[in-house]
Amino acid sequence: MERYEHVQWMIKDEKLREDLQRSHFKIVAARAGYLVQPWLPVDALRRVLMFGFVVAGLILGMFLHPLYLLLLVVGAAHSPRIVGEVAHFWGRVLRQQH
Repeated sequence: MERYEHVQWMIKDEKLREDLQRSHFKIVAARAGYLVQPWLPVDALRRVLMFGFVVAGLILGMFLHPLYLLLLVVGAAHSPRIVGEVAHFWGRVLRQQH
């Protein structure tokens, strides 16, 4: 952990050469991409919750009121891949505004 903190300190103080800084951020991006790779949640409880929200949203949305289709969004929020893609998209949108 000391090495990671040292690298973070060097980046903050801008003493790290630009090529090393780029390679560091590529490693961080690769780790982040690996974490958001799966479509389904890792543990069983979140998979059950995701499945329950999706099924409930479809059934209630089709038979009771279309507003229940918002449960599909809640179910999608349990997917690491969907959350990662939304966060990536939102980050690009915010970067373009500034």
